[in-house]
Amino acid sequence: MHGFHHLSINTLPSTSLVQNFHEHFVYIATFGPAFFVPWLFTFKMHWTIVGGYLVLFDAVNAWGHTNVRLRHPIWNHKYSPMRYLFYTPEFHLGHHAYFSANYGLFMPLWDHLLGTYRPYLKPDVKLAPPNKQDFVFIGHNGGLGHLLTCPEFSVYNVYEKYRRSFLPLEAEFLLMHILCLFAKLFIKSYRCSRFLVNNEKVARIICT
Repeated sequence: MHGFHHLSINTLPSTSLVQNFHEHFVYIATFGPAFFVPWLFTFKMHWTIVGGYLVLFDAVNAWGHTNVRLRHPIWNHKYSPMRYLFYTPEFHLGHHAYFSANYGLFMPLWDHLLGTYRPYLKPDVKLAPPNKQDFVFIGHNGGLGHLLTCPEFSVYNVYEKYRRSFLPLEAEFLLMHILCLFAKLFIKSYRCSRFLVNNEKVARIICT
């Protein structure tokens, strides 16, 4: 069940929301009871507590999937309390790389105590020259399926094949054409950050 989430080795913040449909129910059953902690002590509950908990939990969960390196001693020194009290993206990357290690969410202390901690260092990446660009991918109107592959719209479809809606292609193209016309009132094109292809060529995607 959790293997669907582990399809991502090089994680993104949106990876924190990528789960098997059934796992969502396990997720709620595991972390949902925290809603009731204030009620157990005060017999009261306010929507701000629930909202604050949701925002904070998802923000910290997304932080663990940012795929960045933190090499400051405050996070990594064996005598630093922060090494055990709050996890880093590299710590959680170890969970995605090894599967059976670094379970702690969001406190590595339990892995250190129970013997499931495994050190993980994100490999150094050879950076390309800042002004290098070998080629550009031009993105065209591909129907609603293209929108569905964006993690901001649907975190479930990111790892799957191109997904069609129930509409005929002609209707999809028409809707996308209208959206593009509206977008061109404000922007001429959208381009993503550069990325490496086969660790050699530098590319960029531009959607017109």
